Amino acid sequence: AARPGRHPRRRRERRALRTAADLPTLGVTQTALVDLQAAIQQSRTRMPYGILAGQFCVCPETGEKYLLIDDVRPARAELTDRNFADGLRAELRSLAELAARRGKLLIGWYISGTGDDLRLEAEDLDLHREMFPEAWQVVLLHDNADGVERAALMRFESMTQRLYASPFFEMLPDATEAKSGGGDLVTVLSW
Repeated sequence: AARPGRHPRRRRERRALRTAADLPTLGVTQTALVDLQAAIQQSRTRMPYGILAGQFCVCPETGEKYLLIDDVRPARAELTDRNFADGLRAELRSLAELAARRGKLLIGWYISGTGDDLRLEAEDLDLHREMFPEAWQVVLLHDNADGVERAALMRFESMTQRLYASPFFEMLPDATEAKSGGGDLVTVLSW
C-alpha cells in the first residue's frame, strides 16, 4: 500500500529511472571497431550481422563499472526472406554459445543494412528483447546504402518500449603511449 501523500506510480517510475542511470558505461576497443568494419565490408550478404562480446570491468582507480566490447564475431549463415527470424535467432544463439566458451560476456549484436533511419522491424525488436533481455545489452544498427555511413549502439528502454542511442567510449590500444607521443588521438570510426 502507498503511504499517504505518495503516488505508487511515481515511486515505480523513480525506480526505473534509477535503474537506467545505473547502467554501466559502454566502451568499445578500437580493435573491435576495426573488426566490425571489416566484417561488414567483407560480407557478401545484404544484411551482415553477428555478435558483440567482451567483459564487465571495474576501474581499479575510480571503481567505475563499465562494459567493454572487445570481440566481434560475424555470422556464418546468410539470412533470406524465408528464414529471416528463425535463421537470425539460431545463428545468434550459436555465436553466443561460442562466446561463452571463450569466456566472453554476450553484450549484444550488430546488423547492417537496416536503412538510414537505423530502426529494427517490430519482430526483430521482439527478438532483441528475447535474446538480450538485460537493460545494459545493446544492438549496433548500421547502414551505408546511400554512400553515407551511419551507425548507433542502441539499448532498449522498457518504459517507452523503444531503442535509444547509447553513448560509448572508443578505447585506444594504449592511451598513455598515444598521448605521450604528442600526436592527436585518432578515431577509427567513420560514422
